Amino acid sequence: MKKLLFYIGVLTLIITMSRCMDGGTYAKYEIVLNLTSWSLPDTAKVSVPFSTSLNSVIDNSCLKNLRFVVDKYDNFTYRGYAHALFENHGEACYDMQEYKDTTINVTINSAGKYYFYFLREGIFRRDSIVIIP
Repeated sequence: MKKLLFYIGVLTLIITMSRCMDGGTYAKYEIVLNLTSWSLPDTAKVSVPFSTSLNSVIDNSCLKNLRFVVDKYDNFTYRGYAHALFENHGEACYDMQEYKDTTINVTINSAGKYYFYFLREGIFRRDSIVIIP
C-alpha cells in the first residue's frame, strides 16, 4: 500500500510540474499586418526591375518575424502586405512601436497598366503602374 501511495504521489508531482513548465497556455499563429506606407513608381520599362518600398509597424511585444510580401494575384494585379508571427507562452504582451521597412524589386515582362493593392487600415488600397515597351 505504501508503494502504491508513493507512485501516485510521484505521478501527481510529475503531472503538476509538467503543467507549470508549459505555462498552461501557448499560442502561435501568423497574422496579416497593415502597411503604414508604400511607394510605387508611375511607370517602368518591360523586363526592367523596379523598386517598391513598403513600411509597417509591429505594435505588440508578442509579434515577431515581420515579413513583407508582394505577390501576383492575376495577370494584371499584385498585392502588397506584411505579416508576422504572434507567439505567446502565457506571458503578458506589451504595447510597443517598432517600425520596419523594405524595398522589393518587381519585374513585369509585358507592357500595360498593372494594379497594386496595398493593405492599409484593413482595406486593400489601389495604386497603379504603367509598364512601357
